[in-house]
Amino acid sequence: METDMQNLDFAAVDPGDRRQMRALRKLWLPYWRETGTRNGVKPEGRRKVYCRLKNRVAHAHKTPQTGFYALYSQGRMVGFSFFGLSGGIKSVGIPPDYGMVMEFCVAPPFRRKGFATEMNRRMEEIFLGWGIADVFLTPDPVTGEPFWLSAGYSDSQRTDPDNHRPIYMKKI
Repeated sequence: METDMQNLDFAAVDPGDRRQMRALRKLWLPYWRETGTRNGVKPEGRRKVYCRLKNRVAHAHKTPQTGFYALYSQGRMVGFSFFGLSGGIKSVGIPPDYGMVMEFCVAPPFRRKGFATEMNRRMEEIFLGWGIADVFLTPDPVTGEPFWLSAGYSDSQRTDPDNHRPIYMKKI
């Protein structure tokens, strides 16, 4: 594990980089199926799932204060995160200047080895660089909740009106 953690890179995903997008697709499809199954999302075809990924990466690439980043260990993509300025959720009292983590994944073979903690640390540095100090997310109930609690997020006792999951928050 120490060797893996020594050569890490957290880099923005370029939608025009085919090699990078191929590597990302290998993580995205299992992630989408894993989290969707637990959250009651109907299974979707591969083409539709990849289209969702392409749209997210393109959105992050052209939108200020939004990022779709990949975490690399020794040149191999081991995780990704999609995050940015949220615009808020007025109905539950979240202001528009809060950041939001929209997607966050570490590939199963790399979980519980410190990669998610490091990816979150780097993501929080980017948020702070953008002037965003308050962040929220709606964690996956199985793999997400324990991790985000350990990373200093807390259950706000609010529920996301779209996905009906608890909203976790943190002041960075």
